[in-house]
Amino acid sequence: MCSSAAVAEGVLEQLKASNARNKTFPLVYDRTAVKVHLIETEPWFGTKGKGAGYSGGNKHDFALGIPVNDLPKTFQDAVYFAASLEEVGYIWIDSLCIIQHDTQDWLQQSAVMDRVYGETFLNLSATASLNSNGGLFRNGDFEQLEETEISLNIEGLPQAYEKKDLPTCLLERKRQLLRCCMVVDVSFWANEVDKGPVNTRGWVLQERLLSPRVLHFCWHQIGWECSCSGGMEGPIANEIHHKSSAGHQSRYHSIIEGIRQKTIDTHSDANTITYSPLNLWAAIVRTYSKTAISHPQDKLVALSGLARIIAEETKCGYVAGLWRTDFESQLLWFVEPAFNQSDRIFSNPATIPDNYYAPSFSWAAIDVTGHGITYTTIANRSLFIRVEDIAVETLTNNEFGLVSEARIMMWGKLREARLVSRPSNRFGWYLMDRDDLDAELHTNVYLDCPQRDLDCIDTHTRVFVLPVVSEVGNVGTSRNEYLLCLILRLDRKDATFRRIGMTKLSPHADRKAMKSLLVDGRAGYKILEVLSSDAMLPHDVYDRKTGMHRLFLV
Repeated sequence: MCSSAAVAEGVLEQLKASNARNKTFPLVYDRTAVKVHLIETEPWFGTKGKGAGYSGGNKHDFALGIPVNDLPKTFQDAVYFAASLEEVGYIWIDSLCIIQHDTQDWLQQSAVMDRVYGETFLNLSATASLNSNGGLFRNGDFEQLEETEISLNIEGLPQAYEKKDLPTCLLERKRQLLRCCMVVDVSFWANEVDKGPVNTRGWVLQERLLSPRVLHFCWHQIGWECSCSGGMEGPIANEIHHKSSAGHQSRYHSIIEGIRQKTIDTHSDANTITYSPLNLWAAIVRTYSKTAISHPQDKLVALSGLARIIAEETKCGYVAGLWRTDFESQLLWFVEPAFNQSDRIFSNPATIPDNYYAPSFSWAAIDVTGHGITYTTIANRSLFIRVEDIAVETLTNNEFGLVSEARIMMWGKLREARLVSRPSNRFGWYLMDRDDLDAELHTNVYLDCPQRDLDCIDTHTRVFVLPVVSEVGNVGTSRNEYLLCLILRLDRKDATFRRIGMTKLSPHADRKAMKSLLVDGRAGYKILEVLSSDAMLPHDVYDRKTGMHRLFLV
């Protein structure tokens, strides 16, 4: 499928017949062409890179022919690599095939990226290149392809051998206790591929996951991924590709398989677990939120192809990076503070874009490049909010694209609080007007972006806590129980709030607030008890019988 422009069929055939780099190839503008053989490459336009872009102004020049030598090195290498493949007559490079600085063309093409990448024959990834002049090819270190073997004495290793099977002869015993072992670097794939410069870009995650085949041109070796396998050039790299003890690499591959095969395989030797699409989405968001997006308005657009696949799988409505199914627990994403070991101080790496691109209740409202969002769905839970309506307005007819406005109408039990700063750059909060609960400090706090909301900390700015869900789980013989709450601040309008964080309460650390009692005829906590003063808190409608406030979250 070719959505906007492609190298004309047959042009690569000319290149196949010659190694000369003074050839030219035309750009064909054809919105009707479908199901052609594609190779897609991933360019990088860093500060040191000089890119060649397609614009409305140079459309005529592109149609006449682009000298291959005039392209950045990565593009040149991609063209000649494509020309070396049989039955491949097209190459698709986004900056050459989407009109640059043309918002309308960009919106149209970004809406069909799931088809562009999904119907690609092969994705060429300049994984090791910092920019579009970095090229695909490197001088390989062939010594890394060689197997390294050592003899290991396994005497004393538990379950490594049966003592009764050992010979009585001391010499024979020593010989039998020696095992020939192969030395492998289990982090090789993660370092060469997952942490490669190109894979730190937000747009590339979608390209990598949707393409049926990816060829990674890494610094030391070439790697590949497809629907059922992946590996590097070295024979051992293939064996340990998905068995990394570090976990990072195996989780990444789980996402890839989950998208391509609609399941996630843990690649554990012991068992195989199939995850739900929403768990798959949570894994995608955790990975994607660590990547860099050059233009903040692209944050949701760069995931739109993946979102479309999840929507088709779940038949579930999309809400600015979240899903209507199990919507309440998806509101409970949070930013884990970073800890600096040297000065033992916590920091929050989140920043916010200058303009509106997502509602405050969506993880897409903040940027945490390199750190990421903690996002998960919650099982074994009891809800304390009720969502009445969700409204999302998009700038185009692409429901997975740019958001102009979003709002939740919901019912819950608001509790007024005050935020305070604590040592080591942490935060806490106290309840207000809740009698004996007011003196208890709650310290398990995750603010979305403290720099944005400094006026809420150690001030008289009104802040509210909204209990959302209780989570109960067992770890070994221990029973873990938490009450998860949103931290909100009033927006410009009465009864309209913005999210500023999330907090967790536990019976051990928050004994007074989490004291068990019956609330509305069911098991609950002291913090949920209805007081007459609750009617004075901001609300659109207040239900005196249940103590629930109707409010809006934007």
